[in-house]
Amino acid sequence: SQIPSTIKHISVISDRRERIETLRKIIKAVKPEKAIIFVNSKYDLEESLQKLEYHHYNVASIAGNKDNSAKKAAIENFRSVNLPEDNKEYIHRCGRCGRNGNTGTCISIITDNELNKIKSYQKAFHINIVNKRLYQGKLVAK
Repeated sequence: SQIPSTIKHISVISDRRERIETLRKIIKAVKPEKAIIFVNSKYDLEESLQKLEYHHYNVASIAGNKDNSAKKAAIENFRSVNLPEDNKEYIHRCGRCGRNGNTGTCISIITDNELNKIKSYQKAFHINIVNKRLYQGKLVAK
């Protein structure tokens, strides 16, 4: 499977314990109309929801245990925190950012230990993942 060229790929390095705060700052900096945020654990999911709701973001969960209509409604209303465990899952996740020729941006919040995963995605999928950082409320080149 191939990743559409209409999708930009960005990574932002963060301490594990700061991931959700980094996510909040990225959302504030990028101001997306819609976003899909992928997390790998239910604990991270609940913590993300609570913190984003506290900061008045309109968020919804589409966890695996929800029915399809609830998932669809959440997706339509809200448009990545953890890197996926395997490479193929990255294709699935970032593919949701720019379907049917639409442009999109896939932002992965990573730790220093996950830089090797980013490199493997770049090699496996022939994509460029640009490492950026937050600076004075903006997402800038590192």
